[in-house]
Amino acid sequence: MNPLYDSFPDHVVVHGQEYKVITDFREWIRFLELVKSDLPETVKLELMLEWYLDDPPEDLEAAITALGQFLGAYELYEEDTDDSVHPKEQAFSFEQDASDIYSAFLSAYGIDIQEVEYMHWYKFRTLFDSLPGETEIKRKMHYRTMDANQIKDKDERARVRSIQEKIRIKDKKKKNIDDYEIGDMFW
Repeated sequence: MNPLYDSFPDHVVVHGQEYKVITDFREWIRFLELVKSDLPETVKLELMLEWYLDDPPEDLEAAITALGQFLGAYELYEEDTDDSVHPKEQAFSFEQDASDIYSAFLSAYGIDIQEVEYMHWYKFRTLFDSLPGETEIKRKMHYRTMDANQIKDKDERARVRSIQEKIRIKDKKKKNIDDYEIGDMFW
């Protein structure tokens, strides 16, 4: 899809049939948190189905896969096959980096995401992915995904590793996954 002239979707397609889903960015951040939670898998799956506005598809595996594809915004990024687009290291955490994300939207776009009543998940993703490199969240993402082993100068390598340690994602469960990877889990 092209966000310049295509409308953002309000549904997913399962076996050729459209099913309306929740589209607000806040709910998809919650979805991501749900996936990463310690809840039993059966409870998670049941809760995930609540993202359908009406009855979910009968094929539960396909229903969850469709939600994962919506989360990954595959319609926006279907042509991205380069691994550099989806780095191996977790680049950000909506929980840990919330303040940096909030301030980046405010400074880059003048959007106070606390004041926005509604923003489509795809719009949020597009804006987030296009934040300027000088924002704090983008600088953190750069350092987190940098391979310090590729740096030849030992002092610079040590400096980068020190920064990486200070800003690393502190995931209680050591389950370092981002929304791209969750989308891939369902694909």
